[in-house]
Amino acid sequence: MSPYFPRLVFFIALVLVSHPQALSAQTATTTNLSLLSGGAPVTTVTAGTMVTMSATVTGGTSPITTGTIYFCDSVVKNCMIMPTATAQVVNGSAIFKTVLATGSYSFTAMYVPAAGFGASTSSAVTLTVPASAAPTLSQSMTASYSGGRYDFDASLSA
Repeated sequence: MSPYFPRLVFFIALVLVSHPQALSAQTATTTNLSLLSGGAPVTTVTAGTMVTMSATVTGGTSPITTGTIYFCDSVVKNCMIMPTATAQVVNGSAIFKTVLATGSYSFTAMYVPAAGFGASTSSAVTLTVPASAAPTLSQSMTASYSGGRYDFDASLSA
């Protein structure tokens, strides 16, 4: 027998005693992500609009009340390293509010579980923030001279 065997057995016993969930089955979870503005689901918003990312997490039919949600750009391979934001799960949901620049976005929400629950990731949800049309400006100016006096009138409109 290897001289390291007793140490290995001790280490395994220590892990199992300090983390009993390692022996128990984990409850599968489901994570869903919604993008909202003014409380309504959106796929397109104008520049400068507040967007709420709302993630819900359930285990079976029950809301999960602990853990962390990582809100991520869906093209990021490891969401935990480069999240857009993180939020604690409270009463089955986590939210993050932001204002996005012009562009096209795709987000996912990843649930990092508390003990006894499995991790899960939402499907990707897309959002478009189109470029605003540049304002059209018009201007006019008139000048007149009469009796030693100059009069200027100018206007600018968008």
